[in-house]
Amino acid sequence: MHLRHPVRFVLRWQWFAWCLILVCAGICSAQDVVYVSPTGKDEWSGKLADTNTAGNDGPLQTLEAARNHVRALRQQKYAGTIHVILRGGTYSLERTFELRPEDSGLSSGPTIYEAYPHEEPVVSGGVRVTDWTETAKNVWQTSPGFATTQLFWDGLRLPRTQTPKNGYLRMVGKTNADTQFQLQYDNDDIPSEWAGTGAEVVLYIAWFEARYPILAVDTVHRIATLAGSAKGSAFESQARYIVENIPGTPEVADTWQQDKKSNVIQLHERPFESLRNAEVIAPRLTYLMDVKGTNGTPGRVHDLRFSGITFAYSRWRMTESGLKSNQAADIAEAAINFRGTDDITVDHCTFHGIGGYALAFLGGNQHAIIDHNHFFDLGAGGIRIGEGVVPKGPEQVSSHHVITNNEIDHDGLVYPSAVGIWVLISGDNVIAHNHLHDLTYSAISVGWSWGYSPVPVANNRIDHNLIHDIGTVLSDLGGIYMLGVQPGTRIDHNLIHHVGCFTYGGWGIYLDEGSTGITVEDNIVYETQSAGFHIHYGRDNVVRNNILAFNRDYAARRTRSEGFHALTFERNIVVLSTGSVLDGVWSDGNVTLDKNLYWNARHAPMQFAANTWEQWQAKGNDSQSVIADPLFRNAAGYDFSLLPGSPALKLGFQAIDLTDVGPLQ
Repeated sequence: MHLRHPVRFVLRWQWFAWCLILVCAGICSAQDVVYVSPTGKDEWSGKLADTNTAGNDGPLQTLEAARNHVRALRQQKYAGTIHVILRGGTYSLERTFELRPEDSGLSSGPTIYEAYPHEEPVVSGGVRVTDWTETAKNVWQTSPGFATTQLFWDGLRLPRTQTPKNGYLRMVGKTNADTQFQLQYDNDDIPSEWAGTGAEVVLYIAWFEARYPILAVDTVHRIATLAGSAKGSAFESQARYIVENIPGTPEVADTWQQDKKSNVIQLHERPFESLRNAEVIAPRLTYLMDVKGTNGTPGRVHDLRFSGITFAYSRWRMTESGLKSNQAADIAEAAINFRGTDDITVDHCTFHGIGGYALAFLGGNQHAIIDHNHFFDLGAGGIRIGEGVVPKGPEQVSSHHVITNNEIDHDGLVYPSAVGIWVLISGDNVIAHNHLHDLTYSAISVGWSWGYSPVPVANNRIDHNLIHDIGTVLSDLGGIYMLGVQPGTRIDHNLIHHVGCFTYGGWGIYLDEGSTGITVEDNIVYETQSAGFHIHYGRDNVVRNNILAFNRDYAARRTRSEGFHALTFERNIVVLSTGSVLDGVWSDGNVTLDKNLYWNARHAPMQFAANTWEQWQAKGNDSQSVIADPLFRNAAGYDFSLLPGSPALKLGFQAIDLTDVGPLQ
């Protein structure tokens, strides 16, 4: 049976079992069902879905009370499935909801936290902000009593005050590696009165961002001293930046600002809407849920499922020295964290208004299922798997996760270097049938090692994902981005299109430093800003039976030559409308190219790593390849199916069926 089918079967069986619970609720013992409602009371039994007619019993009110009820059942050796049923409404958390080993279910009877049918429970880390006072026309202020970094008006994220109002400022000269960043600014871009107020400089450098408080401003030399260091692997001249949370009355509608010392918020209300009728939410909690076991077998958290729940409104935290990512928003915290777990399922849930990553399965997690969820309006990305360090033992490895049928969109709103699905040092994962779009950086990233050091990353499968409209802020990114040695990993049957970037590096499929043992097959990549396929350096990779069409600068690029075989590139269809076919290093004898079909829709000569076709073949490359019209059914409409008689079929090209790309029903 194909791996996708057991996941769907398990989820359907779990739903069927839940329906049976409802049907026989009046017959079966009520101990296996615990009801929770925002209108309930923790001193009640939790055995009733609604308050009884006497008004003295009904559902519990808080998740903690429900957890404790379940914990007591398990301590009594209750071995059945326990359903914690959340009625619709908002559960405003005063503290992070914690689950520990004693809250585990059983393989024969898991513990399931799930939504009541046709209702939407919202687990929120936010607080409704009230008691507004109008201080100027359309400008209101209040104090929530705590520092927050995000604000939402009827569910819509409000931007903080910033300069410039549109676009970016540019620093003078090159970014530096000082212990404290010395930003050379232009004109009067950073006034001295902003120092120490909570105003933050947000820098965009190559593939990462940095966010620093302003410590001091030298108006004579036009130097702003920032709280943190700019040390990193990339430097940039005339780097872009903005300044957020600038003090003073917000002049632009929809914007807000919070004073660092008093916590007073000033908000310029939205046009044509009144604050009197609005629900304004300020996230108070960074972490909504923390599920934590130990790495030893007895101390694991296991057999839990979360289904149909909305998790919303977490904050991101600014430190005194600021925040600086290295890559993939690696410093961003997650709203929901798992450590030391087995057999966790998160399905049909919604995540929005999040300050960092939504879900993080960190050290020592095995066999999680993340299926049919929607992640949107995210400060960082949707899903993080694994740690950035090599595990010390097998019990600390995160592996064998199934990430399927999720939609992830509109991320990177605080950390633009964030990744939609980010897998670090983790193997044997399935990432399939997801839809990722409208992202600021890479959609899927797998691997977290540079060069050829052995790491426990292997046999990851990335297939049938729909990826488009990504890469709007930074440079050097990919629809699918790979790092390091990971034998047995496959990238197949993905549809990737419209990948952009700021200056360079809008790649479709990107094998970065040390990528090894990866097969890229049966993918369609079109309309990327740079190249449909890019390999920086790596060894023993295979790129076979893909369609690379209408990619702007190049069809494929390779940037480093090494003394061993890097790549086999065969039976691919490559179609240009601009740019060249191959760019970079392709003639060192360590790349095998053959049985490819090349075509220029402009009917003009093509360049193969600065060679003409005749020169290219004379060097022993592409001896059985051809230049010919592939006979796409409707290339202008991005229908790349082949008409009968296509010359690609004679080269052994196999038709690519992407009818089921993206989430399955």
